[in-house]
Amino acid sequence: MANLPRTTVPNIFSFEELPKSLVIGRSLFFGLSLLFLITSVICTWNALKWVDKPFAGFLVNERMVVSYLGPTHWTGVQAGLKFPDKVLKANGRSLISTRDLEKVIASVPVGGPISYSVQKGEQLIEVTIPTMRFSWMDFWVTFGTGLLTGLLYAFIGVVVFALKPDTTVSWSFLLSCMFLSISNVTAFDLVSTHVGLIRLYFFATTFCPAVVLHLSLVFPEKSKLLKYYPNAKVTPYLLSTLLVIPLELFYPDPKFLTVYSWVLFYTVASATALLGSIVYASVKSASVLARTRAKVILFGAALAFPIPAAAPIVSFWGGSLAGVPIDIAELPLLIFPASIAYAIVKHNLFDVDQYIKRTVGYVIMTAIVATGYFALETVVKTAILDPLLGSSAEKAYPIVFALLTVFAFNPVSLRVQAVVDKLFYRAQYDYKAAVTKVSDAITSILDLNELVRQVIETVRKELFVDQAGVVLLDDRKKACQAVFIGDEAVTAEAAQQMKRELCIAYDDPLLALLAKEKKLVTIYDIEEDPLYASVREPCGRRFSELGATLALPLYAHDEFTGILAIGHKKSGHFYTREDIELLKTVSGMTSTAIEQAREKGQKEIMRKLFEKHVSPEVAEAVWQQRELFLEGGRPRSQKLTV
Repeated sequence: MANLPRTTVPNIFSFEELPKSLVIGRSLFFGLSLLFLITSVICTWNALKWVDKPFAGFLVNERMVVSYLGPTHWTGVQAGLKFPDKVLKANGRSLISTRDLEKVIASVPVGGPISYSVQKGEQLIEVTIPTMRFSWMDFWVTFGTGLLTGLLYAFIGVVVFALKPDTTVSWSFLLSCMFLSISNVTAFDLVSTHVGLIRLYFFATTFCPAVVLHLSLVFPEKSKLLKYYPNAKVTPYLLSTLLVIPLELFYPDPKFLTVYSWVLFYTVASATALLGSIVYASVKSASVLARTRAKVILFGAALAFPIPAAAPIVSFWGGSLAGVPIDIAELPLLIFPASIAYAIVKHNLFDVDQYIKRTVGYVIMTAIVATGYFALETVVKTAILDPLLGSSAEKAYPIVFALLTVFAFNPVSLRVQAVVDKLFYRAQYDYKAAVTKVSDAITSILDLNELVRQVIETVRKELFVDQAGVVLLDDRKKACQAVFIGDEAVTAEAAQQMKRELCIAYDDPLLALLAKEKKLVTIYDIEEDPLYASVREPCGRRFSELGATLALPLYAHDEFTGILAIGHKKSGHFYTREDIELLKTVSGMTSTAIEQAREKGQKEIMRKLFEKHVSPEVAEAVWQQRELFLEGGRPRSQKLTV
């Protein structure tokens, strides 16, 4: 076996033996993380000063424009103030800045009324609003949710970078998460404490679309645009630079609003581009991994967006989602970046279909139970129970619903899951039946070449793969025998004619890696896992030459004897957890069968050597002590003493 370069888990705290560009990158990572932590501490400290402080019953920014932040019980919200109303006067005093408003608030007792002149669209209205005391609940609703969201965004970005450092995808994702984090954490300062973080807020808000657009160009797969125009990745950052300069210069003059509207448009466009690249990859990508990653992210989007999208619409019409403030209703949005993070870090997505299938089943069953409850409440109770039982119907109704749930839930759940399987996934094979077929195919075969062919054909048939192969090591010759069979071989005779015998060195890096790891390794491990960075080029090339996507080591009595390599699924789907478990079982059975076949071959050699000269009993006794006579399956040279 070849001596492999040392494979270690990436350590983002280590700068040893790193090129200068990566050292600068790691330094930038830690500097960005430190900036976020300092910003979070400053914002939290200033927000805590607001607890128990008298305030107007609404929040305003430096331009005296009412903020969208604020729960429904605030006096200003109840009086009808909302963004973008502008407060001009308080108790007859002109308001130039927030400090003027704070002086007016300080001049009246908590709960005392203040008369405001407010510009509401084209109208100038007068409204009287009592002051309030800022409570801990107000702190949580207005600042706490933003801080929590910002911390979670930052945590997701840092985890992805730590697990896959220094890649373009991880950098784009980290920056997008950091800019979102800073925007969320500093949002409260813009309308309350006013310590000057709005400049940082503008920078983060303007450059966030750039990194999101960059991410859409490299994930779930690299865009063809970058293949032809590599410098196109710089364009999003140039656009952000052109926007942030006038934005910073014009603020707080109303001219900045025109630039800020373009920033908002850019934000929507970049988010649309990211979703578009994900949808395109899920439908058109030639890469199985890209399609599976896109499926994960779209599933995350389906969970993340409905509630946050519905909350502002309901709020616009004067309602709320079960009384939940908009800030808290936006927390499910975290599922979307979390799904992207999962897709980036977990390149072997064997369990994705199972998770999606179960979730869809649970959602449908929840809808069925809710609909059934509503139907029983409105139909059965009114039409049947009330006329029959009268006043006792209220007591009987929960019992009837409980009985129906107990007896009907499981059958309906099974039927729903079967429908989900049929609609979204191909029919799954019977795992036990597949194992039985593999066992029957190889157990009775003692010819090694026929055994290898049967293993390959059985795996291809049961898993519907385009090709499969086995590589066996010959320790005596220090050589390998590699046999692969593809789609052209549809019969045993054709398989014998169409099999490919590849030339693989005994010390091949891929064989050495599998012997060392003693576990399944996929081509996506080689391409994306930093653990295999040192062997990426030779092992990736070998995977490509074999036409394989995954390989499992074959071990017999703790001795590495070869590998089982599998190609692509004909369906174009990713391998599932059931597929992987079947392959692990097959590899174990194959290792045992190969050992038995080799042992039979060695026994046949011994029998032919001794059958002409000794009795069968003596030949059997010699076989039992074969270590004295055989080496590597061949007769050992003996010394003859006279």
